[in-house]
Amino acid sequence: MNQELSFFYELVGCMTSLSHWKYAADGHLLESNCEDERILDIIFSAGGIKEQMVKYGREHSMPLILSSALGNLWIAVFEKTENIVKACHVLGPVFTDALSPNHIQKRVNQFDIPLFWKNRFIQLVKRFPTVPWTTLVQYTIMLHYTVTKETITVSDFSYQSDAKPTAEPHISQDTSEGKKNLPWMSEQALLNNIREGNLNYQAALSNASTVSSGVKIDIGDPLRKAIDSSIVFIALCARAAIDGGMSAQSAYTLQNIYTQNVEAAQSLADTAAINHQMYEDFIHRVHKLKEISYISPQVRSCCEYIEMHASEKISIQNLAESVGYTDYYLSRKFKKETGFSINEYIRRKKISLAKTLLSATHMNIQEISEQLNFCSRSYFTDTFHKVVGMSPIDYRNQNLKN
Repeated sequence: MNQELSFFYELVGCMTSLSHWKYAADGHLLESNCEDERILDIIFSAGGIKEQMVKYGREHSMPLILSSALGNLWIAVFEKTENIVKACHVLGPVFTDALSPNHIQKRVNQFDIPLFWKNRFIQLVKRFPTVPWTTLVQYTIMLHYTVTKETITVSDFSYQSDAKPTAEPHISQDTSEGKKNLPWMSEQALLNNIREGNLNYQAALSNASTVSSGVKIDIGDPLRKAIDSSIVFIALCARAAIDGGMSAQSAYTLQNIYTQNVEAAQSLADTAAINHQMYEDFIHRVHKLKEISYISPQVRSCCEYIEMHASEKISIQNLAESVGYTDYYLSRKFKKETGFSINEYIRRKKISLAKTLLSATHMNIQEISEQLNFCSRSYFTDTFHKVVGMSPIDYRNQNLKN
């Protein structure tokens, strides 16, 4: 292991002066090749970044991308034995976009640092290496393989952040016709997966990450570029979903939701995670539609509306009016084509959303019940138990993501 890691770091060192670190399971620094080891370890610890890594490593095995308030990234890969962390291997700090001195000054000014130390800090940050995102992805996959002997793709990464990041799409400078077309070709492969509802999308996603980080945007600061690139990609995915059979109303609603989420992003980790979730969401929704292609457009439209508005109060009358049917005719047609009554279908979609809230948030049971518009907590608990086979509390205990 040590020899293989040393060889890997030597290879990386041939390309860039990227620092590498080894931490114990509790976050104690074991070794590093960094000249500014002490102060950078303090930076890594500040804002809870190291704490996030340690906490994540206890429960997960895939690489973790961390970003700080400065906009730099750290890559963490976990060495485990029988699911117990033996060491955390870290690459960083690194920028994925060359920042101007003014932008670095602006970022550092956000911190309450004495002037003398601030100037030294700025000089230190200026020495952080710049590695394109596509190259950093390859380093991460290679480091994970060196440590675990496990082959993964970029879709296996997880992302956590402290605050604002930096990320600019990287386009190869090779001017040969074939390589100039690679980003466009990989983008088309991603969009075709949505059109087809293809659940085997990991290879295309991994390939796309090695040739481009997204739509090239040259206006604004790095964070603004990343957000704008994401917004364009979300719009492309929405239109691909419409091509795949999703109604325009549902696709545009989903587009608006993810656009709002990415506008609120505070880091590269945030934007990357939102993009990944959005891409998978569109694929799975189109896949579902193709699986139920025998369902009439009217009933399918109702199903899509229920999925998009599961947390709201939904009336059969409003659904019927939206497709031009009477309540009675829609109810009979819906049951015949889906096997569920409309109210049962709504309840199941609400419970599906409840499972997400239970596993991904710390909202209490009462808050979730109110969020999903159940008439009472007890009714929510009873309904959840009937659908899932266990209580909400038991489900959370088994599935809560730290």
